[in-house]
Amino acid sequence: MKTKLRVAALFLLAAHIACATVVNVDATKYGVQNWGQVGLDGWRFPYAGAPTLAVGAGTYTFSLVNPQLNADAIYTAWTYNTPWITNYLVFDQADGSKYLFGGATSSTGYANATDAFNGTCGASGSLCVSTFTFAVDTTLVFVTPDAGVFDNAGGVSIDVAPQAAGVPEPASLVLCGAGVLGLLAGRKRRNTR
Repeated sequence: MKTKLRVAALFLLAAHIACATVVNVDATKYGVQNWGQVGLDGWRFPYAGAPTLAVGAGTYTFSLVNPQLNADAIYTAWTYNTPWITNYLVFDQADGSKYLFGGATSSTGYANATDAFNGTCGASGSLCVSTFTFAVDTTLVFVTPDAGVFDNAGGVSIDVAPQAAGVPEPASLVLCGAGVLGLLAGRKRRNTR
């Protein structure tokens, strides 16, 4: 029985992990045009080819990721001239001028990207976390807030994970269902003995 419980727990854990996605944004390629305009509408028209992610309706946690803590992450922070920066922007693809989320503040005076990340977000990244709720299925576009990407280096890695209230994707439902069926089968066998 213990083995079956462990297998079911692994299925449920796999379902949770399958939902989380790390988006890596190359600061040398993907910025936003019309930089410098006043207000949130100034951050619009993401560069063509910027990374996208389709999410279902629900609430999601956005957090900057330190590659030392997550193997899917590539970037720690990006640089524009000399400051190290951990900012990023997310747009709804259906409305390119809609600003959804901005990352951490600029990090100046750091010697390297890891120090910039730790100084801005804390070593665990806990200071660079936010949530956003989508009423319908949405495709997100991820960029760095810079129009002139030619002098940038590095990038930023963002973990997007659904919260419990989010609508799970079909693969997650299958994994969760398999875990529940495993638990029920084990319980039925135990009751018949």
